[in-house]
Amino acid sequence: MYIRLIEESSIKTKKVIQDVYNKHGPKNYIKALFNQVNNHSLRTLSPLVLDEEIIALTNISPFKNKARTKRTIIESFQNSEEDYSEKNETGLMITWHVRDIFKLFYESLEVAREKGLGCHKDTTSTHTYKHVLKDYPSGYRNNIFEEIIKSNTRNQKNKIRNHVLKEFPDKDLDINKK
Repeated sequence: MYIRLIEESSIKTKKVIQDVYNKHGPKNYIKALFNQVNNHSLRTLSPLVLDEEIIALTNISPFKNKARTKRTIIESFQNSEEDYSEKNETGLMITWHVRDIFKLFYESLEVAREKGLGCHKDTTSTHTYKHVLKDYPSGYRNNIFEEIIKSNTRNQKNKIRNHVLKEFPDKDLDINKK
């Protein structure tokens, strides 16, 4: 389901980029795209573009230089973060946080497998475990996006699925199966 949502977001993103480009032309389409992404989130309470990684993974076919176009779109989204000193929804890296949570669940299952289910109650302990979601700086994100963009090839079947699955620790995990 997780991978399917990423694939659906990629398809929607591709369609919106094409529509906005056709409607607004090469000089104004990025600003119009940014406005449409933000307006969609306000109207539906769900993001159109899950995060910047979706843009890097999306096959944007009407453009001659796809890699440069992806970099330009991502850069414009990141520039808006710098202008407002607050991350916009695409900079939050939702898909990476979900992957991080899945990995945490997986590690918890491994501990339960080794030590058994249940927990030992220690009434003297005041320690609680807190999992903090990471804040990914734009430089770190850009290095990963650059790697994704460079590895994109034409007609690469299951590109998104393969990219997502390489991040999971256990290939036998149910999430890794179709």
